[in-house]
Amino acid sequence: MKKETSIKLFEERKVRTVWDEEKEEWYFSVVDVINVLTESPNPRNYWKVLKHRLIIIVCGVFLFASCSVRNVTYNRDKILTKYNNYTVFLNSKQINIDTLYLDKNNVKTVKIKKLEKHIYIMQKNTKVEYFSPRDASLTQNQNFENVIINGELADTIRIKQIEIGAIKNIEILVKEEDRIFNHRKPGTGSLIITLK
Repeated sequence: MKKETSIKLFEERKVRTVWDEEKEEWYFSVVDVINVLTESPNPRNYWKVLKHRLIIIVCGVFLFASCSVRNVTYNRDKILTKYNNYTVFLNSKQINIDTLYLDKNNVKTVKIKKLEKHIYIMQKNTKVEYFSPRDASLTQNQNFENVIINGELADTIRIKQIEIGAIKNIEILVKEEDRIFNHRKPGTGSLIITLK
């Protein structure tokens, strides 16, 4: 590799250069180019400060990009409150987390992408069964006035599915007068679901 060194003039100022024959490229002194372009009294110091700022900017961009994607543990309540304006995806399909209860033991990863305002939930086992409070109404010949999930009254219209693995216990409470007097008609009562 043969290199040839020379000095070029640009607007009557010297710029040190090196010619690389093998790569067929010219290399110019950054300090000399800064001196020509900025007319700085101290081009070496100018380059030192500029280089320092560039490093800070590159590090800042890297940190910002790496912080924009976070891996977190699955917490349905936190997603509903803190990230309520985010779009949620379950195994790459968009879902409405308001209408779905997942088994937290079956959740493999939860990634939050802040820039896109997306949450990606991946399950360990994607072939899962779901329970619906409406299904219980049909199979038990029961109309439920209330569906209570983990001690809180749930909106039966909005709650569509609960992953079977997320359910710890299901109880059906029937009003006593319905049980005694209306044994031929569907009764009313409460469906109480306890989640793991």
